[in-house]
Amino acid sequence: QKSPDKKDLTEVLKLLAKVDIGETVGGLVSAVLPFGIFVEVKLDETKVTKEPFDESQGKPKGTRSEQNSVSSGSSARSATSKLEGLVHVSEISWDKIDDPVKMFNVGDEVKVAVIAKDETSGRLNLSLKQLQKDPFAEISKKYTKDQEVSGSVAKVTPYGVFITLEDNLDGLIHISKIPPEVSFEVGQTVSCTVDGVDNKSRRIALVPIAKVKPILYR
Repeated sequence: QKSPDKKDLTEVLKLLAKVDIGETVGGLVSAVLPFGIFVEVKLDETKVTKEPFDESQGKPKGTRSEQNSVSSGSSARSATSKLEGLVHVSEISWDKIDDPVKMFNVGDEVKVAVIAKDETSGRLNLSLKQLQKDPFAEISKKYTKDQEVSGSVAKVTPYGVFITLEDNLDGLIHISKIPPEVSFEVGQTVSCTVDGVDNKSRRIALVPIAKVKPILYR
């Protein structure tokens, strides 16, 4: 697949100018891929003249080739009044998404938020999760500094260890908080104290509880 030619890009940029960052728009899923979904945005009739939308069929009127064509080289494309944006897999949900193919079908109707656009390349970035309430803010209220918690090791990385505290909620033991002699394995149960809760970065910082060695007397 190739990027739009100069004529198509000119049309895309005209349409892109009609969309505002932060705006909520409706659209149809036009492609589902492992890294995200492409959504053909329904442009506001008052902002731009577009081809008639066939409500009975749930899709714009046009040729089959127009409806099925997808450009992977750019996340925005044009027929005469078609604008397509990408919802990256990280912007689909606040929960972890492994495979968008299991969640969406071509032709699904969705509402998305416009989060970025590039008026040079014609790229349009969209989000589904920005229209959803972030569950972290509510869940994190249960955790306070110095609180003792336990969980299982979900992932070991060079910069720290992720601990699953409950469904869809992990805490991080930063590498700087791990004693040199301590190691972790995935699945291991670990006791920690909460070092801090950061709602902005959606992160709970943890410190492992050191196992006190018994003092032996002669």
